[in-house]
Amino acid sequence: MRKTIFVLILSVFLFSTLLSSCTKEDLNKELIGAVKKVEILDNKYSNFYINWDEYIKELNNMFVENYFIGEHLARAYMPPYIVLSQDLINIIKEKGHELSDDERSKIVNLSKKFTIDISTQISDVYSIGDYKYVFTKTKIMANYKSSYRYLYSVKKYTFTKDGYGWKIAKVDTKYFNSEIDMTRYNSTIDGQKIVYPLEINPLKND
Repeated sequence: MRKTIFVLILSVFLFSTLLSSCTKEDLNKELIGAVKKVEILDNKYSNFYINWDEYIKELNNMFVENYFIGEHLARAYMPPYIVLSQDLINIIKEKGHELSDDERSKIVNLSKKFTIDISTQISDVYSIGDYKYVFTKTKIMANYKSSYRYLYSVKKYTFTKDGYGWKIAKVDTKYFNSEIDMTRYNSTIDGQKIVYPLEINPLKND
C-alpha cells in the first residue's frame, strides 16, 4: 500500500515538473516570437517597406494598453544608405518617414542599387521578479561602390503580465555608429551572461 502511494506521489510530481517545464518553454518561445515580430516591423518601417498604418496595425495587442505611441516612433531609425544618394536625401529631407506610398516605393527601388545587410541577434528570455526580459543586437551595413556606412543598435524588451497574458511594457533602445560602443551594452543581466542564440535578417523574415 505504501509503495503504491509513493509511486502515485512520484508520478504526480514528475508530471507536474514536466508540465511546468513545457509551459515555461512555450512561454519563452512566445516572447521570443513577439520580439522577432517587432524587430521585423521596426526594420521594415525604418526602411520604408511599410507605411505607418500597416506598422501600427501589426503591433496591436503586443504592447501594454498604456504604451505611448510616440515610443514606437522612437525606435525608428534613418537607414545609413540614405547619405549615399542625393536622390534619397532630397526625398526624405523634409518628411522623414512620413511619405506617400509613391515616395516610399521610389526609395525602396532606389535602395536596390546598394548592398544592404541587416543582422539581428535575439537573446534567450531572462526573468527577474515579476518581469521577463529579451535583448537584441543589430548591425546594419550599406555599401555602394565601396563606400560603406554602418549603424548599430541594442534593445532591451521588458515584458509584464496583465489580464491578457504577457505584453511588452517597455523597449529601451540605443543606436551607435561604432560596433565597439554596441558591445558595451546588454552583455550581462543580474550577474548572468546574456546569450544570443537566434539570428535573423529582419528584411528577409516574415
